Amino acid sequence: MSLKLLYGLVVDIELHWGITLNYFSGTKSKPVLQVIPPTTIIGALAYPLAKLKGEPENAGDASRAEMFKEVFTGVYYSIVKGALTPYAEISKVWFYKVRDKRAESDAAAFPRLYAKVPTRIRLYYVVDVSKASRKLGIGWRKLLEYAAWSIMRLGSKESIVSVVDVKTSMVKELDVRGVEVIETPATIPAYNAKSITGNYVLAEVIDWRKSRIGRYTEASIVRIAQPVGAYHTPSKVKVEVEETPVYLIETPSSVEKLIPW
Repeated sequence: MSLKLLYGLVVDIELHWGITLNYFSGTKSKPVLQVIPPTTIIGALAYPLAKLKGEPENAGDASRAEMFKEVFTGVYYSIVKGALTPYAEISKVWFYKVRDKRAESDAAAFPRLYAKVPTRIRLYYVVDVSKASRKLGIGWRKLLEYAAWSIMRLGSKESIVSVVDVKTSMVKELDVRGVEVIETPATIPAYNAKSITGNYVLAEVIDWRKSRIGRYTEASIVRIAQPVGAYHTPSKVKVEVEETPVYLIETPSSVEKLIPW
């Protein structure tokens, strides 16, 4: 068991229309991500955190998400209610051909995840108390809570959200001796699961612990399992873990177990 003190931030947000999250690729129609990656969850909190500290969104070629990520030992999300449906709209795209010196147009599909209103998503941040105190200074707890209430987007600037609830709690680490089955609605780092039973989506995302956020050329990839039902509805899965601690976050409205990164 780790001797680190851990602090939990649980943020409930509602989507206004949906979210735009796409794979980085060289094609006009970038495939839609079926999950919300950890880098996006960190970025959602980092943007208002930088504003509250009076700092710019970016520092040179480094994003604030990259600069603040060291205070987190884990980031997760779950779908609380509603549903998300991928759908691609055909849009007209203009581009300029330099060699021919003329503008041309083409049709391209832009996929997005559309939400059944109201759709509520819960974000979980597990914070290292020592690193947060050192990085954010005195009053870091209130600063994180204020930043959580100030979250306004999840991913692209068009993906606006409203915060409906913020809860804080100390996080307990539960020792797992041998093999144990844990039920969770939240993101699962797949490498820490022996098996998963239930409905979930498996996806490869940027490994936020090893790669710079915002710089994804030759970035490390990690596989996650996201509990979702049909059409991205709320779901819980049973995860078999072995000889690894499990995070327990208790708030007045929920008690959740999270698989550590």
